[in-house]
Amino acid sequence: MDGDANDSASTSQRRFSPYGGQRRPRNCRPGGNLPAMDQPSNGIMSRLGIPFASDSKRDGGDWYRVSIPFGKKLDKDFVEKSIASIASVPFVPVNYHTENQEAVFYVHGSVEARAIQNTTKRITTPTGFKMVVNARRSSPPATPLDEVTVTKLKECMSKRYDATVFSLNLADLCNDDDLKKENIFLSMRRAPVIFKILQIIGEHIPELRVLDLSKNCLEELDPFSRIEEKAPNVQQLNLAHNQIKYERKLYVFGKLNLIELCLEGNPVVGGFSDRQKYISAIRKIFPKVLKLDGNELPPPITFDIEVPTDLPAPKGNFFLGDKKVEEIICNFVTQYFALYDSANRQPLIDAYHEQAVFSLSSYSLGQWSGSGKQPSLADYNVKCRNLVRIKDSSQRQHRLKMGRVAIVGALSELPVTQHDLQSFVVDASFALGSMLTFTICGVFKEISNKSERDVIRQFSRTFVVFVSGERFAITNEMLCLSNVPSEVAKKCFQSVTAPLVTPQPSSVAVAVIPSVEMQQNMIVSFSSQSGMNERFSRLCLEQNGWDYDRSAAVFLDMKAKNSIPPEAFTN
Repeated sequence: MDGDANDSASTSQRRFSPYGGQRRPRNCRPGGNLPAMDQPSNGIMSRLGIPFASDSKRDGGDWYRVSIPFGKKLDKDFVEKSIASIASVPFVPVNYHTENQEAVFYVHGSVEARAIQNTTKRITTPTGFKMVVNARRSSPPATPLDEVTVTKLKECMSKRYDATVFSLNLADLCNDDDLKKENIFLSMRRAPVIFKILQIIGEHIPELRVLDLSKNCLEELDPFSRIEEKAPNVQQLNLAHNQIKYERKLYVFGKLNLIELCLEGNPVVGGFSDRQKYISAIRKIFPKVLKLDGNELPPPITFDIEVPTDLPAPKGNFFLGDKKVEEIICNFVTQYFALYDSANRQPLIDAYHEQAVFSLSSYSLGQWSGSGKQPSLADYNVKCRNLVRIKDSSQRQHRLKMGRVAIVGALSELPVTQHDLQSFVVDASFALGSMLTFTICGVFKEISNKSERDVIRQFSRTFVVFVSGERFAITNEMLCLSNVPSEVAKKCFQSVTAPLVTPQPSSVAVAVIPSVEMQQNMIVSFSSQSGMNERFSRLCLEQNGWDYDRSAAVFLDMKAKNSIPPEAFTN
């Protein structure tokens, strides 16, 4: 009876609080005396089942910031020795300093932090007050790179350098015992630390050949961009057990002549379906590498030229040796790019055939040597049909623009441009009758770009064009573009030499090519009126841009000159 009454009272008490569980005392949260925000669950991220890794974990474990209110008035030795004397586990204080009225230091590990937290109000200060100690999860301490710290870093690097083999071991630098004893924490995830290390290497050991950067939680490698300048002789590089996810991050080391590379323990290794693809991807960046992750590789197939050889001079424009072809293409370039570089590209609709096809492909440079970040290609990537990147067949079809209206609509959405006509190089690859195929390469800049600096791109446009007199009809176009290397960009828009053509605004006349059904009707009619068979009738119409009247005039002229072969009139 008593038990039932107690149960009823208990149930009644729980129902009285409809908004959740029972209230816990302030310091009685799960996991001990540390505040709930400091527990490994990481709040809602963990409850939702979403993986979460804090910066502290990525830098080699859990870091905690220990603060003592009004600790600025206390002696450092008193604080550290008093806490150490009653803490249940030993700990190493890192970066002890004062902030406002607080004394602050960092410890590594949740067990050590909990032991320190449990000393709160158990220590009496010289003034008679109980010392409050707080421990909160934190990002790793950022030790300032002052003169004292840099000197200690040089001493550490000196001890880790083996002059007999020109090898520098910087593995797990943040846990270096000598630096810890000096209350110094240096994480190589911080760019200023890497910059300082490269500076020291360049000044004292530029002959370095072997560099070990393993176990430093490295993910972003851009701060190493000057390694070729500071240590050009590095041939063996150890990046094992870091957090490198993509092979493209390794291009920052691409100018080093590496023969040995270790990436074991990085996510990038598991990103390939088989080892051969992994090896191929790495050798694309480091073609001379002979050992990867400790495994010998077969010798690479290279074409090293030991004796300096003068390469042939560029041929420049190529028009198949035909002056007529050159005249037609130059006329096309004059008209087309004058309209393309204008504020309104709608008149280009007359340059495309009704059934024309257009595709665009954009790609970033694997190695970027310019200042700042590589300019974004976002305006082009949304239309990009690069078959290497776009695997989905429906997306490939969607990004293939068909018909003059769709093509000019897509071109009008691209940034306004100004082409450097002096940079143009034309390569005509095919000319037969009224059909031409040619490629134009060059550079342009986006004059509508909102950034302070001009964004210069390089391009290649391949056209298939039908020509009838002064009229053009583009039936197929492929545009490929990317950013321009900084050394090339400096030479753009500066030449005073005569361009390939001098553009003048003009409308573009179009040779309207009829549909397949209309073509067949024209062939039958022309064959009936001329007496020629359908094969020769088609040939005559095609060579004259499907202009019926012009074809008829040409037929009568050739018939009068008796220059039509007899087989044209046989079925």
